[in-house]
Amino acid sequence: MQSFKKVISTWAALFVVTVAHAQEVGTPFEEMRTAFQQLNYIAAKSAGERALRDWRQLAPQNVIEIHQVLGIIAYSEGSFFEAKAQFEAALSLEPNLRLDSLYVSPKIQQFLREVKENLATNNGHNREQMRYLVIPDPRPTAALRSLLFPGLGQMQKQQHKKARFMMIAAGAGLIATGALHLRREAARKNYLSAQTVSRAVSTYNRYNTLTRARNGASLLTAGIWLYSFFDALTLMPNQPQPRVGFMPSADGASFLPALSLQVSF
Repeated sequence: MQSFKKVISTWAALFVVTVAHAQEVGTPFEEMRTAFQQLNYIAAKSAGERALRDWRQLAPQNVIEIHQVLGIIAYSEGSFFEAKAQFEAALSLEPNLRLDSLYVSPKIQQFLREVKENLATNNGHNREQMRYLVIPDPRPTAALRSLLFPGLGQMQKQQHKKARFMMIAAGAGLIATGALHLRREAARKNYLSAQTVSRAVSTYNRYNTLTRARNGASLLTAGIWLYSFFDALTLMPNQPQPRVGFMPSADGASFLPALSLQVSF
């Protein structure tokens, strides 16, 4: 018994240590923020670059902060073109970006203001530039459309095959429910007007069968309706892939490559 308690205590201690270690490590974004606040630029840069690898899982404000930190670090290292590119990526998400004077020198703040001015006059493009295009989350409005009629929300999310299936299934369900209801009402009248016991039994059996069929069709249609609603509400639309395109240079005489990343939140 004592050995069993000792084993349990050992496992509990290991669990506490593991949880504490996991909380201490945190996510790459949290590691970057902590390292930057401690002025450990090497660790902050490494964690920030790792965090950007999963940028789709981050909130827009976190993506902005990562590019902001990487821009500050790049400027501190003397990599001004890299700092400019990082600040421009952050400004594509937040045009009114401001830096915290507690961690940022006046020179870097002046550099950011110059980047803003260059972007405002269309003179701020790097040869290799990353920009974000924020796409609003379509799920709330898609769910409302699917509540109106199944498939409309999926159509808004560009899920055309699923939308057509939902519309056909819901339409067939409504038609079947209506047709079975009409036949049930006719069977009910025949049952109520039956003059003999045998006639009443046969018409009741048909009435009962049509009632069950109508209820089943209505439940199936309701299930399709609910599935379309929750599918539109919970599932994200297909994320567009990063596209490499071309944009005009500052002098308008040539075209420069640009990477466009579409982000949906």
